[in-house]
Amino acid sequence: MSNNLDRKIAPEVGGFESLSLPPMRTTTLSNGLTLNIIDYGQQEVTRLTAIWDSGNAETADIPKSLNLAATLLREGTASTSGREIAEALDFNGAWLTTTVESHNTTINLFSLNSKFDEPLDILIKIISEPSFPATEFDTYRCQMAQTAALNERKVSFLAEQERVRLTYGSSHPLAVTVTPDQILQISRDDVVNAYSRVIRASLPTVYLSGRVTREIEEKAIKALERLDFPAAKRGLNIVELVPDGSLSAKVDVDDAVQNALSFTIPTITRDHPDYIPLRMLVIMLGGFFGSRLTSNIREDKGYTYGINAGLFGMREGGQIVVSTQCDPAYVGRVADEVRNELSRLRTDGFSESEIANMRKFVTSQLASILESPFTISDNYQLQQVCGTPDDYFRQQFQTVNAIDSDKLTLMAQRYIDLDHLYIVNAGK
Repeated sequence: MSNNLDRKIAPEVGGFESLSLPPMRTTTLSNGLTLNIIDYGQQEVTRLTAIWDSGNAETADIPKSLNLAATLLREGTASTSGREIAEALDFNGAWLTTTVESHNTTINLFSLNSKFDEPLDILIKIISEPSFPATEFDTYRCQMAQTAALNERKVSFLAEQERVRLTYGSSHPLAVTVTPDQILQISRDDVVNAYSRVIRASLPTVYLSGRVTREIEEKAIKALERLDFPAAKRGLNIVELVPDGSLSAKVDVDDAVQNALSFTIPTITRDHPDYIPLRMLVIMLGGFFGSRLTSNIREDKGYTYGINAGLFGMREGGQIVVSTQCDPAYVGRVADEVRNELSRLRTDGFSESEIANMRKFVTSQLASILESPFTISDNYQLQQVCGTPDDYFRQQFQTVNAIDSDKLTLMAQRYIDLDHLYIVNAGK
């Protein structure tokens, strides 16, 4: 056998015979808290993720108050200052992140197993006894207002904000527009109230992932059982999407260098049996670099540097969304080509090579989830955050390997409804 390689011949690319998620173990603690454990990998690191089933929609009466509360958690407790917390985390090689989404609030603690004790104690304290110091509150509130002011100058932000208002309905709790002045009107009492209504109001669901030894698990259980919050979960504020009526909107930005465009078609939610095959169709449309929108509008015509399409399966309703930015002179031509590509999905069919490229992309994405215990945990968390079915990972792998041109065309004919295409243009 020759050891010489012919570098003019590309190596053969293989597929994946099967992909499956490692199991997750679930236990209920003495205080009623649900702990999910994903023991995977060899590195001696652990992530503890706490998720509350309340977010922006549940605190829409004072927008951004919960975001400020989550950010300020690490800035001090009844017994520890923010500086002491930061120094302790840094000394132990640990870090904390907080996020607030539509219906969820999440805290992540990343820690070395050998240094788990002190960061874990800090986490429990910031959850159970945050002090929300006035000086830090003023600082973060000003920073948030400044960020909002900068966003008001970005065409991408303005297009997305108007797209949400147009397709959700202007009175929808998730379509609330918050100005810098409104942020500056948020009081410390509003922040404390948001904390009490969400974090203090119920126990979170916790995911412990990484190299979860018996010792790490026992330490986590002992610490989490210190939380004396109510075990009952709050109901989510799910409000149906009711568009205001208009199919288009223009946001004028006189000094814009580029215009931001978004196109939206209302569609099915994640619990519908067609959701995953429809997702494959949307990926074919604009979900990866070899997609139809990219090949036509970017590569062939050069109207934009980048264009993408995504399927968003919210609890309130699903949406197919196409987003891009372009020179103001190309707005009409980009809009025409997006309509053309949407229409082609319904009529032109799909080649075997096109489907094969999409299949490689999707299976590679699924395989990448298995590279880390944290991404595996993220996938399990989708069940809580997005309402995905228990076997969502397996369904995706089976669907992408079985799908063909006829199935993709059927999805397009069912769900690509150009009579309900919402278009937003922000810029000149």
